[in-house]
Amino acid sequence: MAAPQTPRSQSGPARTATFLGDTGVTAEQLPHNSDCSSGDHGKHLCFLMYEGFHFQNKEAYRAMVQEAQFRCQQCGRTAKSRDNLCMPEPL
Repeated sequence: MAAPQTPRSQSGPARTATFLGDTGVTAEQLPHNSDCSSGDHGKHLCFLMYEGFHFQNKEAYRAMVQEAQFRCQQCGRTAKSRDNLCMPEPL
């Protein structure tokens, strides 16, 4: 696994990149629907994962994704509740 790198950010402090396995892809490179018009985007998995929620709150994250019932048409993530996705569709 590659060592963490510090990407430059235009807003706020630099973050340490977290690489996903041997893919060479960082969590920051995963799709994040910044165009989501929902007033609850802060509860959506794309936003939460971009912020590192899945590392900081593993049990809460696990509860959101176990026994998934919906898939996001935007990013492909799955969740138990449609409230945690930008564009949910039933599985």
